[in-house]
Formats: sequence, structure tokens, C-alpha cells
Amino acid sequence: MRSEMKTRPYQQSICTNPMKIGLLLCFFLTFFLADTNSAAAQENESLEDLVQIALEQNSEILAARSRLSEATEKIRQAGAIPDPRLGAEYFLQPVETRTGPQEASISLSQSIPWPARLSLDKQLKKHDADIAGTFLTGTQLGVIGRIKEAYIEYGYLGQAHKITGQILELMNYLEGIARTNYSSGKASYKDLLKIQIEIAKLENRQKSLDDNTMPVRVRINGLLGVDRNMARRQPEALPEIALVPREEEIFTLARRHSPKILAGQHKINRGRTGLDIADQGFYPDFNFSIKTIFTGDAEFGDPPDSGRNPVIAGFSINLPVFYGRRNSAIAEKQASIGTARNELEQTLNSLDTEIELTLFRYREAERLLNLYRENLIPKVHQELEVALEAFQGGEYSILELIDAEKNWLNFELARIRAQADMAIQVARLEELAGTTLADWDQNS
Repeated sequence: MRSEMKTRPYQQSICTNPMKIGLLLCFFLTFFLADTNSAAAQENESLEDLVQIALEQNSEILAARSRLSEATEKIRQAGAIPDPRLGAEYFLQPVETRTGPQEASISLSQSIPWPARLSLDKQLKKHDADIAGTFLTGTQLGVIGRIKEAYIEYGYLGQAHKITGQILELMNYLEGIARTNYSSGKASYKDLLKIQIEIAKLENRQKSLDDNTMPVRVRINGLLGVDRNMARRQPEALPEIALVPREEEIFTLARRHSPKILAGQHKINRGRTGLDIADQGFYPDFNFSIKTIFTGDAEFGDPPDSGRNPVIAGFSINLPVFYGRRNSAIAEKQASIGTARNELEQTLNSLDTEIELTLFRYREAERLLNLYRENLIPKVHQELEVALEAFQGGEYSILELIDAEKNWLNFELARIRAQADMAIQVARLEELAGTTLADWDQNS
């Protein structure tokens, strides 16, 4: 919009003065000084649509979501007492007793861990689910960030192709003029060859842009989980994305929302719970049982309890007397906590470094964008006006006009490259910070 406000009144004032420039100038301005970032004439697939499709279909996200479901289901399994055990015995040689021969037995037993251990096991699985949840969030952020980067790159290639095509069309127009002048002896063959060389360069640039478009489109389709060869229209409007929060706030947001940091904190909490479980190893487990023995009738005499089946109730505990193994388990968990803390510290340092580096790249792109938009491009517009006036008056050769056109081409391509780089760096910062940092809803 800013470019449109600056160029169009300037363009109109020149084109409405035929005595000044003439038809060639109006033709030139129509192609070159028009806003190359105008809104699309037809409705395009928005970035929000692409993100929504990826969240539903991307295989990497689906795998992370399944991993979270798996960890969640394990919570339900933890904290439950073991299944009871049913036992049966048959005496190959019956045991003769006063009340009769003992022929078989059946028993039922139940083990019960130390009460605190069950709740700790469940808490441990909750930590695993928390880690899986942060992994899912990080995966979603990574996929969304890559979609944004690919979408912006796709849009940049479309804009670059459009600008190059406009210049190529004008060069073909100038070649026709050069051919006419050459035929009438007003231009040298060298001038004609120079234009043809520039046309060949522009055609090669267009082919290169076309070739670069294919892998970017394949990358987008891969992230969306659709057929790699699916056709996809390039966005005709390259969104202007700028950071909303101040730069120093991004570091605070990252510590609060970054999945990597949250996962590190969950790992520390998991280690602490594991340490508590190891400490429970010094406490016994309980076992309760009940057993009955099937007894036949007495063969000798007639005792009053003949053939009665005895019932036996049992209780046992394990004796945690081997302290060496249990002390080693505690030391292992303490080392695990230390590892998790060190990894978290390294994650914090690496995150700060990545954010600082990405902010530098963002500032660099922003500086270049302002340089081209506010300074260089307005001046090259003036240079083009002077060149066209001089060409129309016979003071400039067609080669000098081409040089002015090449300056405009390079500056305009550099401007949209800087604009795309700004958006790409914002997407990377959002992945690092774990939250949205800009307004991406620009009807893109």
C-alpha cells in the first residue's frame, strides 16, 4: 500500500503529459512503476487454510498426536494394583491325614505395593504425557513455521516472475524499436545485439524462477500431506509481516512458551518423581493369599471332621535388605536429574543464541526493505524518468535506457527479497518463541 501511494500519482502526472515523454513513457510506467504487490484479482488459497490442512493431515503431526495418545493411555494403566493370581495344585500322590487324603488345592493371592508407589507410578506417566504434549506442540510449531516459510518463498518467486515478465515484455518492445532504427540506419547492430543479450538473460532468469517454483510447491504439498504434484496457485500478494512485540519481549515469551524449554522442565520433574520411586524401594510390598485343600473321606475310623476341606489364609512381605542395589538406583535418578538440568540450561543458551541470530537477520532484512522502499527505489524512478526523457529526445541511446531499466529490476527484486526475508525470519522466531509474534491474516 505504501508503494502504491508513492508511485501511482507520480505515474499519472507523467503519463498525462504527452509533450514530455509520449507513448513510450506511458507504456514503460504501466509495466514498471505499477504496484507489483497489488491484491490478487482472483481469490487465492490463504495461509490460514494451508495451516489448517497441515494440522489435520501432516504425517509428522499425526505421529506426534498418536504418541501423545499412547502416553495418555499409559496413565490409565499406571497406579493400578497387580492382577490377582489364581493357583491350582493336584497331588499325584495323595497325602494321607487323619481326616482323609488331601487330593488337590486351589489358592488366590493378591500383591499390593507400598501405597505411595502406585500414585508415584501414575505421576511418572503423567510426566511422560506432558513431555509428549510439548513434543506435539513443538512439532505443530515446526510444521506451521515451515509452511509459512515455503508460502512466503512461493509468493516471492511469483512476484519475481511477474516483475521479470514485465521487464521482458518491455525489452521485446524495445527490441522492435531497435530493429526499426537499425533498418533505417539510426542504430548500430551492436545496440540490437545488446538488447537481445539482455532478453536472453531475462528469459533464463524466468526459467530459473520456474525451476525454483517446483521444489517449493512440492515442499508445501508434502507438509500438507497431499500429492506432491498437486497444482497450487502462487500468492499474488506478498504479505508484509512485521514483529508486534518488542525484541526484548521475545526472549521472555520464549522462556514461557517454548516447547523445548517446557519439555526440559517436564524432564526435571520426571526425574524427581523417579527419585521418589527409587526411594520407595526401601519399603516392602505386601502379599495376601487364601488357600483351600480338597480332602477325601477318612479311610480309617470315623473322625468328626472327616473329609472337611481346610482353609488357609496367608500374608507375606518382601524384605528390602539389599541396600546396595537400592542406593545405586537413587544415585542413578539423581544423576538423571542433573543431566536434565544441564540439558535445560544448554537449551536456554542455545535458544537465546538462535533468537538473537534470527533477530539480527530480521533487522537486516527490515533495514534493506526500508532502504530500497524509502530511498533507492524512489531515486531509480527518477532515474528512469530522466532516461526516458533523454531517450525520447535523442540524448540517450537505447543501451543507456536498458542500464536504467536494469537498475530498477535489481532494486525491485531486492525489495521483495527483503520483504520475504522479513516474513521468513518472523516465522522462525515464532517457532523459537512458541507463540505468534505477527499478524499473518492479511487476506493472503
